Amino acid sequence: MLLSGLRNESPPRLEVNLSAESIRDAQFTSRIDAQLAQYRVPARKLVLCIPERVARAEPAAAAAIAPRVRSMGCVVARVNIGQDGEGWGTPESEQMLDLPLDYVKLDGSLVRPLPYSGEARLALHRLLTMTQSRGIETVAVFVGDEETVELLEQESVDYAQGFYVGPPESTRSTLEEIAEHAANQYATAIVTD
Repeated sequence: MLLSGLRNESPPRLEVNLSAESIRDAQFTSRIDAQLAQYRVPARKLVLCIPERVARAEPAAAAAIAPRVRSMGCVVARVNIGQDGEGWGTPESEQMLDLPLDYVKLDGSLVRPLPYSGEARLALHRLLTMTQSRGIETVAVFVGDEETVELLEQESVDYAQGFYVGPPESTRSTLEEIAEHAANQYATAIVTD
């Protein structure tokens, strides 16, 4: 398992998008729990993501799996929020955030038009009103320019990812960079203690 060599370092976390088939499978969480135990990986290192389309297609299954994942100690996220202009501010959309979620990822189709679309900014504001009232953190993806970052900061979005923030890198180089950072932090702690 990819995370087994990084048991003690903080981040990384591995995010895995779940399919409709996975969230309907009653044994799925048991198999994940067994794998985590076998490789002695802390559950908090695994983020199980429920994509927006899957949650809308399978609301009962999404509602059932989220608390099971959370009870295992894994992180639960909803991803692709706002994809394809899905409406926010309806009772149905609010209920989708009543799951035990650690964070949501705002879809690029909501984030990219923010600098030039009042409608996108209004949709973002409505969504953030709901997430913030529930204590759910937010991550904006496809952040491509400074103006978008400023708009996200004004709305108190928690995190941003995209080419403006930093280009994607291979898993190996990212893990090596994290390991080097952790080693440097450890060395700094020893010297200053």
